[in-house]
Amino acid sequence: MAVKAKGRAETWCATRPHGTEVIASPALAAAYLPSQDKVYGKTAYQQAMATAAAAHIAELLQQGAGFQRMDGQWLPLQSRDIAILVNSQSEADLMKRALRRLG
Repeated sequence: MAVKAKGRAETWCATRPHGTEVIASPALAAAYLPSQDKVYGKTAYQQAMATAAAAHIAELLQQGAGFQRMDGQWLPLQSRDIAILVNSQSEADLMKRALRRLG
């Protein structure tokens, strides 16, 4: 089934452009934890992923990521622009706690 989404007219940029150069970033990102011979149990893996995701979100907010409009205006990333997909209420609770720890 095709998804009919309007999307945004602005271009997503993980870093604020310098001058007139706009470097678009992918709107969806997937992440994984490198194993480095470490085996994660389910709970440890979920906690580590929540911590890593929260750190990445905090970094995007702090480094000035945002949206470049067609007219050149810069719109800084705000928390309301971010969606986090989880599989369960327990994963949602882990994400909430990880985000709260980072402010």
